[in-house]
Amino acid sequence: MLTREQLHTFLCMRKLKATLFSAVPRDLFPYMGQASMANFSKDSEIAKLLHHIAYGDLQSAKIMLEVNPGLVLQAGHVETPSGLKVLHTTPLECALGAGDPEWRK
Repeated sequence: MLTREQLHTFLCMRKLKATLFSAVPRDLFPYMGQASMANFSKDSEIAKLLHHIAYGDLQSAKIMLEVNPGLVLQAGHVETPSGLKVLHTTPLECALGAGDPEWRK
């Protein structure tokens, strides 16, 4: 699933003539933005990873990323320990929002 920023970039690239992006049919874009509603399920891998990150369980998050490194490119929803619902966030955005000190290393 593409994040909003990735989808926007893809749409901008589509305007360039004679590129791979310009060959993609316009009616495909809505599906790219919501290709996998499973990402928004609490049982999806990305939701579990975001939960680990939001709650500071870095050991479990690292294990999940070692098993499936592609998760860093996905986005999902998570609820923080304070009850804030963060929609359509990537693992990096979640870590930064949670104040994870390890990102500075």
